[in-house]
Amino acid sequence: MKSSYVSSIKKRTAKTVLNVIAFEKKSFDSLADRVGDLQARADKAVLRRVESAAWMPQEGKMLVAEWLHTLKRGRTDLRKSVALTLDLSSKFVERVTEPVAKTKKRRTVSRKKKAVARVATA
Repeated sequence: MKSSYVSSIKKRTAKTVLNVIAFEKKSFDSLADRVGDLQARADKAVLRRVESAAWMPQEGKMLVAEWLHTLKRGRTDLRKSVALTLDLSSKFVERVTEPVAKTKKRRTVSRKKKAVARVATA
């Protein structure tokens, strides 16, 4: 009875953890979408302002464009990394809660038999 109670607690805990991971994933995706939208608007405004600035040399304009591209790439890399981490976390929790298949015990060879085998082959 005790093992079934412990098993029940493990399953409930795993289910709760999986729900939390799903919530985190959904929350992060939503937040990343919002931040991405805001950043896209800011990027357009900055590019428009930089392109219209007569005082800025071409190299400076290219530098700003490269920074904006780097920021966008960083956001997408972060999003991929978080998604992968959350997927791996949920797979880990699912694997931990699966029942373990019983394996056969391996018979160990005694030291005496190993010594005899070494002498016989020598």
